[in-house]
Amino acid sequence: MLRHRDRFGGIDRDHLRPGDELRPPEAWLDVPAEVLVPAAISYCVDSDNQAKIGAKLVVEAANMPVTADAEELLAARGIRVLPDFVANSATNSWWWWTLFGDVEADAGEAFGKVRTRMRDLVTSMFDLATRDDVSLRAAALRLSENNLEAIQARFGNESGR
Repeated sequence: MLRHRDRFGGIDRDHLRPGDELRPPEAWLDVPAEVLVPAAISYCVDSDNQAKIGAKLVVEAANMPVTADAEELLAARGIRVLPDFVANSATNSWWWWTLFGDVEADAGEAFGKVRTRMRDLVTSMFDLATRDDVSLRAAALRLSENNLEAIQARFGNESGR
């Protein structure tokens, strides 16, 4: 699909293959899937359309694609939402690691470190959420607070807070 974009970045539908379906924009919500990844538009999953989702996990790749109301309704149906700030943290981490020389300009090394750190982070987040019966977002925020406390203990409170 990336090779068949029009001059505005949209998909040139003249290049669809036989058997491809052209569906309305909102039809992506109820596609049968284990994991749904809204990756382009903020607030695209809301309390009105969340009922169409059948996936067991929603991974927020876009910035804030699931509204707070929709996230609560999804949780009530047993559907977990992995927050955007976790899903997108690998890119930010990689950038900082490269900037400060924690990883060399080597794709294998960078991907290895990202893979290890993200696996640890996501596993800790799921474990905490399951243990304490809280949302993935609440677990991620707790982990962030714990990490902030560890950073402040190590480096002091230089921000003056």
